[in-house]
Amino acid sequence: MNNDVPTIPNDRDLEDTLRGVLQESENSLEPITPADAVQMYLDDRKRDCQQATVKGHRSRLSFSSTGAPSRTSRT
Repeated sequence: MNNDVPTIPNDRDLEDTLRGVLQESENSLEPITPADAVQMYLDDRKRDCQQATVKGHRSRLSFSSTGAPSRTSRT
């Protein structure tokens, strides 16, 4: 059994770690179209939501991803 007291990282260590994680994520991101992003979101929601909920999300999100003005915008 290991009874070592964990070390508490200082702010500098945390900052360096965060910079490293951000750098890695920036290098691994690929461009994505709004339509593909919406589809990825909906595919993910299918695991957690009922079909009717996902269908409602799809309806609302497909409208906004087409570039059409939102229903809440006032012109």
